[in-house]
Amino acid sequence: MTDDNIKEVINRTSIVDIINATIPLKKKGNNYFGLSPFKNEKTPSFSVNEEKRMLRDAITFTGNHILYGKSMKEVAYSWHNTMENHLTNKSINRRAFLGHCAVFYKHQIPEYIVRKAWKHLSKKQQVLADNIAEQTIKDWELWYKIKSNNTSKHGKKGATKTEYQMKLLFN
Repeated sequence: MTDDNIKEVINRTSIVDIINATIPLKKKGNNYFGLSPFKNEKTPSFSVNEEKRMLRDAITFTGNHILYGKSMKEVAYSWHNTMENHLTNKSINRRAFLGHCAVFYKHQIPEYIVRKAWKHLSKKQQVLADNIAEQTIKDWELWYKIKSNNTSKHGKKGATKTEYQMKLLFN
């Protein structure tokens, strides 16, 4: 097993599920409580919080600009319909949308936790992440424009624009 495989297994595993396999946990608010394995007790004091783990993971991931940027690019080019519906909409915060998608794509961390993680980044980290997102969106828009032009149908036989232009040029 490679290091990437091990990290993926860790990221996809719920800490609550792992602990609950040996210590029965009950949810109270945002936390799960069980009897402490370190002392003899009748009232549960052992606390587990899945959100805190996700928040730490989100902060670490968004702070790593190489991985974060790579994930933004991966999600922009692989989630075609989602990106077409949202990155072409100028009324939303497209950088934030792309960032949330990237974190969900890699770690299945919900948007509200990504928003909390964003607040823990330094201003410099936020600006760098925004710049990466903005460049990814510009690259995607150019790719989308070329893709849209090449797949729109022209002429009687429904050729793509490129095929149609070639036919006009050589006939």
